[in-house]
Amino acid sequence: MTNFEFEQMTDNAKSFTAQLLKFAAFAELDAEKVIRKTIIDLFSHIAEATPVDTGRARANWNLDFNGDANDLIEEVQGKSNANKIISGKVAEFRYQITQGYVYIYNNLEYIEALENGWSDQAPEGMVAVTLAVFEQFLEQNIKGASVIE
Repeated sequence: MTNFEFEQMTDNAKSFTAQLLKFAAFAELDAEKVIRKTIIDLFSHIAEATPVDTGRARANWNLDFNGDANDLIEEVQGKSNANKIISGKVAEFRYQITQGYVYIYNNLEYIEALENGWSDQAPEGMVAVTLAVFEQFLEQNIKGASVIE
């Protein structure tokens, strides 16, 4: 990713966050709950869309505020163990708007190849297909929050 693309994503994220907060205030929603649930939905969808052979690619998805963890899980014993690792990361995730950006990333050396269709199990990638349904997740979580409130 070039610096220009990253800066453009950053600007879009700032604008999106500002718009979401305005909407949340207008609709009297708990913006942190809506955002947290949407982030978890995105993370879970990306992980679930990741093809599984050994489970290593799926287990190495991360969710945090730094985006720089270099520790890789080297050995995973299949799909169920990879899913347990992902579930643990979701359970540990805490979010507050003041914490800034949340990064969903995978530092596995072949994750970009998987995203670009290297696996017959996920020819459309994982991140791309998840971004295509992002708006649905957000709308669903806003509706859910407005029902709860």
